[in-house]
Amino acid sequence: MKKDKKQPDDTKKENKAISSFENFFYRYVAWFPILTLPTIVWEMFATGETMGGALIGIMHAVLVLRFTQVIDVSKWFQRKKKNEPAK
Repeated sequence: MKKDKKQPDDTKKENKAISSFENFFYRYVAWFPILTLPTIVWEMFATGETMGGALIGIMHAVLVLRFTQVIDVSKWFQRKKKNEPAK
């Protein structure tokens, strides 16, 4: 019979590819461009500057994709255990 090889819950998987700069940037700085770039794209499309709006739209998509990879958004909506101290 095979035994289940489960990892303990207290082990934390960390992505070594994420630098400390990326952690800082996406946690504190990236909020402003993520919230404002869609309005800039909207205005550029409205004025007829399609190519510039498309380039900024792609840049926004890459920024949001990387944001979701660096910052674990799913942890924001989990309940904290009573015996764990707040971070």
